[in-house]
Amino acid sequence: MEKSFLQKDLATVHGVVFAIFGPPNVPLSGTRGTFPLPPRSLGMTEDLSFRRKPLTPEQRQARDAARRIEAEKAMRDHEVAQKAFYANKERLRAERLAREQAEAKG
Repeated sequence: MEKSFLQKDLATVHGVVFAIFGPPNVPLSGTRGTFPLPPRSLGMTEDLSFRRKPLTPEQRQARDAARRIEAEKAMRDHEVAQKAFYANKERLRAERLAREQAEAKG
């Protein structure tokens, strides 16, 4: 088999796969003392298909409308919970005052 002019190896740096190109039969990285030399060139081969695709204006409007509806529902639920809390608080206060008044009388 004949080797091509460029030799291609794969290297992984922090989870990203790089293609390393160099001439055949020549080490891709050497050493200088105790430190390795950096590769000659790195061609990124990372798969970027996981990135989000930009939304169309219609999709953006639909998303914003859904968020607005959810926010309004959350506000209504919170308001209902607050009203129930304060009604219960007032009921308990009235019971406590009646109990204290009964104890004072007798």
